[in-house]
Amino acid sequence: MHRVRVNSVKFRLWRNVIKEGDVWALFSRDAIALEMTLPINSLRELNRSTYCSIREYDRKQQLALKLIRPQTNPRDTIRKYFRSQAKREFTASLTLQSIGIATPAVFGYAFSVSPFSRYESILFVEYIRGAANGMEFLANTCDSALRKDFLKNVAGDIRTMYKNRLHHRDCNFGNILVGKGLNLLWIDNDVRPIKNRQELHEYTDETLLRLGRAYKRGLLTEVEWKYFTSLLLLEKNGEILS
Repeated sequence: MHRVRVNSVKFRLWRNVIKEGDVWALFSRDAIALEMTLPINSLRELNRSTYCSIREYDRKQQLALKLIRPQTNPRDTIRKYFRSQAKREFTASLTLQSIGIATPAVFGYAFSVSPFSRYESILFVEYIRGAANGMEFLANTCDSALRKDFLKNVAGDIRTMYKNRLHHRDCNFGNILVGKGLNLLWIDNDVRPIKNRQELHEYTDETLLRLGRAYKRGLLTEVEWKYFTSLLLLEKNGEILS
């Protein structure tokens, strides 16, 4: 696995983040003006999903906070102290960037010290405005050539991960932002090392299952799906782990 060491990350305690008296362990790559983030609940919400809320941190620099809830208790409550979701996304994004795969910039992460906190962790991340995700792109793009190029680009990034012995644990079109020129940005990143050829086959099948949801929803034609899977299955049967 391609490993990334982040020697410039600095640690400090971060207080009164959500409410008066709470304490967080903060790890940041760059100086962060914490007074701009307090209290977090007062920051403008940009997006929301079941387990997270994206809040505006600095509009001028397009920086945001991803406020994350635990998904499974007590597992996430215990795991946050050494491997929170924000830490996993922070590390995974840097790892992907190191092998040439684009992600939004990440600046740091934090986890709540209290085991009773409503929130598990926070990720400091670049906020990309106006970019559609892959599901939205497929739903709104009719040009067959553009769609084919998009699928080729996605498959190319996944092949790059495979060649570097990496599996994206939440690889789906909704976690890919589509920029100008069909340049891709991967979000909600969490990667796992591929140890051997058997795991490569298992992870490829898992990836196809996740990506296949777009086909099942009618966002991809049968011809497009066969084209896309052929690109990945060629790599699955190749010598990428030799």
